[in-house]
Order: sequence, then structure tokens, then C-alpha cells
Amino acid sequence: MRLIAEKLSRSYSGRRIFGPLSFEVAGGQALGISGRNGAGKTTLLKTIAGLIRPSLGSVMFERDSGPRLDAVAVRPFLGWAAPDLALYGELSGLENLAFFHEVSGFAFDEAAARVRLESLGLPRRAASVPTRTLSTGQRQRLKLAFATSRVPSFLLLDEPSANLDAEGFRAVASIVEEQTARGGVAIIASNDPRDLGLASATLDLGEGH
Repeated sequence: MRLIAEKLSRSYSGRRIFGPLSFEVAGGQALGISGRNGAGKTTLLKTIAGLIRPSLGSVMFERDSGPRLDAVAVRPFLGWAAPDLALYGELSGLENLAFFHEVSGFAFDEAAARVRLESLGLPRRAASVPTRTLSTGQRQRLKLAFATSRVPSFLLLDEPSANLDAEGFRAVASIVEEQTARGGVAIIASNDPRDLGLASATLDLGEGH
């Protein structure tokens, strides 16, 4: 596995948000992205994920076999969790995971999903009650379940420990450890020293704009 960013930058209305940046993250590694508020951490992560087009440069992904993939082709192999990830409040945890699997063209394994929810410390009721009734921390754990339920090759986490207690952080640490241990790539955007401590290297975007 490998992620390659070449001269990547993003601007809005003539104002540069970040870049140009060139870096690589190999399989088995976790890269932390740090920087003050407004430095472009979330924008960079969304650009890597293909949710925002770069103004200049490119991001490519390599798996263990096959050609390089762009941000569109890599989507089946990418996991994403972020504060603005929208879950359906009227659906249960299992129903949310099932829905996102189905719209992505993936078969849904309910038993495996239940195991994933429990491994992240979610109570059993989270599988069956409307997501809107869960606490903020429980919804954050559900987002992490969403990001990892398809065993992604590339895992992108934006502020993964937000609203989580010590037990929740240990779940985040376990996710990153699992991802890198099996040769996947992890990228963590955060200002939380706990999150950045999970990374083997850090890219500092600086003071912001």
C-alpha cells in the first residue's frame, strides 16, 4: 500500500488553504496532520479522500497489486470518519452501516457489524435504537465503526478522539494499530496530542491563514 501526494494545494477565492505539499505514506505507517485552527487539516483530509478537488497537484493510491488509483477509483478501499460525517438519526447503528454498505455495492455482514460495534465499546442497544438517541461519544464511536467496517486499505480519521473518554481513545488507538499491523495506511488529522501520538510521522501545516 502507498499514498502519494504530489505538489498538492487547495485555494478558495484566491486564498491558499494549504500547499503545495508533496509526501508519501507507505503501508504499515500512520501519518499525523497537525496545525492551528484554520491551517487546512480538514481540507487536506477531504482533498485526499476525493471530497474536495485540489486546486493543483494530485493524490494517487497504490494497493499491493494493480494500477495506481485516483481519489474516485480508491473509494471502495477507503475508510473515512470526521466530525461532519452525517449519520441518519432515524436509523439504528446497524441500519446505518447496512445502508452505507448497500449504496456502495458491498454485501453487509450483520454478525461482523455487531462485533465491530461491540469492539468499539458501544452498548448493545446502539445496534437497534435510533442513532439520534445515542450520546455524542457513542455517535463518534459509530462513525469509527463506519470507517472501519469494510476493512479499508486507506483509513482517514479527522479528530478521531473528539468527544471520547479514555476508553474511547483506547478504541481509536486499537483501530490505528490494526490498520498499520495489516499493512494499511492511516492518516490522522488532529491537534490532540493523544491522536498525534499514534502516528509514526507528523506533517505540520503551521499557523493557519
